[in-house]
Amino acid sequence: MFSPRMKFLALLLPALSLLAASLPAEAQAVSFGTEALGQTSSAQSATLTFTGAGSVASQLALTNGAQKQDFAIVSGGSCATGQSYSAGNTCTVSVTFGPLYAGLRMGAVVLEDASGNVLASTYINGVGSGPQAGFHEIGGEGGFPYLGFTPDRGIAVDGNGNLFVASVNSATAKESVVEVPQGCTDQSCVKQLPGTFYAVWGLALDGAGNLWVGDVGAAGTITEIPASGGYSATKTYSGSFGNQLGMAVDGSGNLFFTGNSASTAYNVTELVASSGYSTVKTLASGYNGLEGIAVDGSGDVFFADSYDKVVKELVAVNGGIPTSPTINSIGSGLAAVSTVAVEGSGDLLVANASTSSAYVTEFLVSTGYTTSVQVGSSFGGPAGIAVTSGGDLYVVDFGTYGT
Repeated sequence: MFSPRMKFLALLLPALSLLAASLPAEAQAVSFGTEALGQTSSAQSATLTFTGAGSVASQLALTNGAQKQDFAIVSGGSCATGQSYSAGNTCTVSVTFGPLYAGLRMGAVVLEDASGNVLASTYINGVGSGPQAGFHEIGGEGGFPYLGFTPDRGIAVDGNGNLFVASVNSATAKESVVEVPQGCTDQSCVKQLPGTFYAVWGLALDGAGNLWVGDVGAAGTITEIPASGGYSATKTYSGSFGNQLGMAVDGSGNLFFTGNSASTAYNVTELVASSGYSTVKTLASGYNGLEGIAVDGSGDVFFADSYDKVVKELVAVNGGIPTSPTINSIGSGLAAVSTVAVEGSGDLLVANASTSSAYVTEFLVSTGYTTSVQVGSSFGGPAGIAVTSGGDLYVVDFGTYGT
């Protein structure tokens, strides 16, 4: 059962924004499968293809952008620090997986030059098995000091505990993204990220620490901002898909989002990482209203069906969603269901609210999501949620919902 500390961001406006980055089309994810907490896997070889020329200065194994966590580079690979490579060259890195926490652990192997430019990279992932560690029994809820911005729905947290939040500009009615570093207590340490958006209702962070964002007002376009370079540049991907409301990423870097095009029904869409995000798959379609989305360690996809007031689950087969997936319904009568998240144990967290009540609900995986408990109820209108590896829960609260 979920019992972490909870932290809230006061919010009074609707919409959201964030930015992101991806790995090259040549990257093929390495999966370690399931490993018990406290144990370390045997080494696997990850092949990296260079997308730029240069000399390798550092070899990094990251977990959601953080070093020295679940993944480690060990001897046995052919990639050599100090050696120069040309674009298109390949080399290998030997990597082990020792999960610090339960659930899906998303990572990446990244080769950088002396200036921090990415020369080659690939996604890696594994699933930690065991009781969720790092939970805290804390009475009450924790709030944030004033940090100088008005947050919106978008929220994500990386492996270092840095928080990324959509920010509303009341003067222009546009949005941007800010980074709140771990331990930041006043607005002097809040960092403004590049990019201007109309209304972003989807936000995800991948294994390399890159942020993916979808703009409700930009059908057919998704923005990325790489972690390398300190989130200083943006890149866009275009394709035959609609806008994006909810956004999620799996351990292989594949993107999942809910959205629609003008005057059409709502769909669940996947952009395939290994194709450079040019392959578009429609996983489910024909819905009247969808919002948040999440992916678990088995590849199951969960999304908020706000029209029917339930959460839907697309059941994965061999780690992926088949052409005609089994679709399960979770919960019922979830008023204004907006955002979903999966925490380490596999339990499903759902933000929902009405004019009379607002709360975050936890559906227990151990009962097939048939049993639920309230995580917190002292909200005005929870609209965005993010869970850390250790189980701390961040909630964006819109204030008094429906007023």
